[in-house]
Amino acid sequence: MTDRIVISLRAALSAAFVFSIISMGCSKDSAPTSTAADVETGILLNVTTGMDDLHAVSMGLNLAKTAAERGLPVVVFLNVAAPIFASTSLPADTQYQDFPPVQELLSAVMAGGGKVFVCGHCAEVAGVDLTTLMPGVVVSEHGTLLAALGPGLVGFSY
Repeated sequence: MTDRIVISLRAALSAAFVFSIISMGCSKDSAPTSTAADVETGILLNVTTGMDDLHAVSMGLNLAKTAAERGLPVVVFLNVAAPIFASTSLPADTQYQDFPPVQELLSAVMAGGGKVFVCGHCAEVAGVDLTTLMPGVVVSEHGTLLAALGPGLVGFSY
């Protein structure tokens, strides 16, 4: 019984210590100069899925299109199996059921001010010729993509 009391007392003291440290860091004098409401929220859409799941790809791109139409910052990153969707060699009618064609969704994202990046290495592995990319699509290496990411982006992965 005494061991339980000692353990409980230690836990209570540890919790009080952690709370006091957190409280000191949250004093009025150390308040942040900006809040989440001050940062414009946008989306980073990471698409790794390929032709085997057009439903997932269409869902993600439709979300990105809607965000771009609403004036939100949008960054789409097509990597792993997804670079094919930015290639003009993709049949124009590639779509999932009643969704718009994939390239129409990508065009709408870019028309709304969104940025579309394709991983150059992934495109090469997938056999996508980089000279066939849709106008406006950027071949991205790590630095190019990272430079496009701003504060406030919420990530979605399909």
